[in-house]
Amino acid sequence: MKKDVIKNHISELKIKFVNAEADEQKEIMDELDNCYEMLKQESEIAEHADRIHKDTIVQSLTGLAGILLVLNYEKKDILTSKAFGIAQKLIGR
Repeated sequence: MKKDVIKNHISELKIKFVNAEADEQKEIMDELDNCYEMLKQESEIAEHADRIHKDTIVQSLTGLAGILLVLNYEKKDILTSKAFGIAQKLIGR
């Protein structure tokens, strides 16, 4: 949406540039440079926003694997798990 607004403004500036005097053309060129810079930044932001970093995926999968291991352990060895908790309380941790 913002990109379309900038492109429309650039089109308007190009038309103004053709009909402008020399001193106005400098101002219009500066404004065109700013608009093109904004378009470039907008494209870079959109490009980076769509990516998911590998670190995030690895961290998420590691967390899920840990949860699944704990749940599996709890399911199979509930008595051992309870005894481990009591032992920790007796040791004072």
